[in-house]
Amino acid sequence: MVKITKTTGYSRKVQADRFEPVEVHETVTLEFDGSDSPDEIEQAVEEAFWESRANVERRLAEVLTELKTEE
Repeated sequence: MVKITKTTGYSRKVQADRFEPVEVHETVTLEFDGSDSPDEIEQAVEEAFWESRANVERRLAEVLTELKTEE
């Protein structure tokens, strides 16, 4: 059986006022057993990308909030 591996993710870097740049990233590796159709694989990769993006944006907001409260 052929295994198919796809990697996706999202990264974002921002300059926070007087602080060093803040970068948050997430990488997701998806493994398929070969029984999935190309459309199913594409949909799963796209969903993983959007979930990664939401996770990164949420974590970035948390980090920036933490930095502002430390001022």
